[in-house]
Amino acid sequence: MARRSTGSLIRLTAVAEQVASTGELDVLVPVTGQDVIGRLGRSFEGMLARLTRSKHDQRRLVQDAGHELRTPLTSLRTNISVLHRVTELPPQERDDLLRDLAQEARELTHLVDELVQLAVDEREDADSAQWVRLERP
Repeated sequence: MARRSTGSLIRLTAVAEQVASTGELDVLVPVTGQDVIGRLGRSFEGMLARLTRSKHDQRRLVQDAGHELRTPLTSLRTNISVLHRVTELPPQERDDLLRDLAQEARELTHLVDELVQLAVDEREDADSAQWVRLERP
């Protein structure tokens, strides 16, 4: 029985070390039995699944943010190119251009503020982790 338990722990440890060294979360976790080691294996497997979902969500957020930021940046670039001819524009068009530039700058500021807030919230969640002592008292 001790050999079986030790073997399960050694296999679980090898998987944990593989994840730690490679960062690869898509690994097969050796989960067997209903004992403490089996529960530990299932918990580790669940933790890897949550990390995988989190990594996927983070990728999607970055892609969405990139898409959202491109629109006001494109508009700003267009309006800035028109500024080279600002003296040729009628007063109303100049005012419209300046208003549009100000609006795009506000939109970019808002998007960046949202991204910073998301990053801060995520770091606050990570900071709530607690150390667990494994040695015997």
